Amino acid sequence: MNAEEMAMVDLNADLGGGETLLSSNLAILNYVTSVDLSCGFHAGNQKVIRDGAVAAIEYGVVIGAHVSFRFRLTGER
Repeated sequence: MNAEEMAMVDLNADLGGGETLLSSNLAILNYVTSVDLSCGFHAGNQKVIRDGAVAAIEYGVVIGAHVSFRFRLTGER
């Protein structure tokens, strides 16, 4: 099999599911090809989303969204 015939794999991870974005969270950007940033009513906030997006762009990682219902506000799971 030559390089043109090889299948491509998108290795994806969720990023930004907390109140802060730690350097240990950003380490995953060395290994993935895309990340979904926690947003909407998920655990992220505007600063975490922005910092995660900037870091992903710097690493050449594709960005998607990981949205959620109002679980955070209601405490339901």
